Amino acid sequence: LFCARNLLSRPRAARRRDAARAAAMAGTADAMADAATDVGPLAQNITTVETRPGRGRCAIASSAIPAGTVLSQFSGEPFAHTLLPSQFRRRCGCCLQTLSSQAMRCSRCKQVRYCSQACQVADWPEHKHECPALASPILQALGDAEAANVLLLGRCTWARQLSVPDVVAAFDALCPGEVTEADRVLANEAMKIPGLLPPKEYHPRCAARTLAAFRCNNFGILDDLHAVVAAGCYPNAALLNHSCVPNCVLVFRGSRLSVTAVQHIAA
Repeated sequence: LFCARNLLSRPRAARRRDAARAAAMAGTADAMADAATDVGPLAQNITTVETRPGRGRCAIASSAIPAGTVLSQFSGEPFAHTLLPSQFRRRCGCCLQTLSSQAMRCSRCKQVRYCSQACQVADWPEHKHECPALASPILQALGDAEAANVLLLGRCTWARQLSVPDVVAAFDALCPGEVTEADRVLANEAMKIPGLLPPKEYHPRCAARTLAAFRCNNFGILDDLHAVVAAGCYPNAALLNHSCVPNCVLVFRGSRLSVTAVQHIAA
């Protein structure tokens, strides 16, 4: 199975090209996803995971998948997600929807905003660790994508301690990336931000490995105009290999991801 993946760590021009390709297929994908939500097919456990040379772990169809099928095995909410800092004033920090004039602002950090009290309460278990960290000069000096990766590093690390074992196992099984010097530098900077990461049993090498895995596996979450507004870690969807000629596409509704087949996929 292949999809056009919009990776946050890719250069901006490349992300725009990916978004343009996604936009060209968006009408079909949205229509298929809407139909699947109402009456269309939802496919579960119709793929197998294999490791192949040059591709690493990948998802292989074990039975024929009709066009329009929503692949629930790869769809759903992320392990963790975070807005790009440039979107803090524009979008809800929980559901990612565009804010209205009635938006609520976190009274502590005064940066992250929410569309409702329900979203603010739902996001607090993740936001409480990064809340004081948002004032850090280290974080504020980073670019938009780098800062989002650091915030997502914190959220994933804390989520790993709170999630159920099966979910944690999927996160731990992410395809490892090659650790670069930039990963090491960013990991060391993240370790200096008070409260962002768990105080014990975490080392800069672990942070660097996680950031390297982000580069290979994570997704830029798109809005309705196919612009990247957030970063998300979707361990199951990360099994889908990238292709400029995909047979399935990603449709985001807030942070929820739907993976939809846009053509017949043979077994």
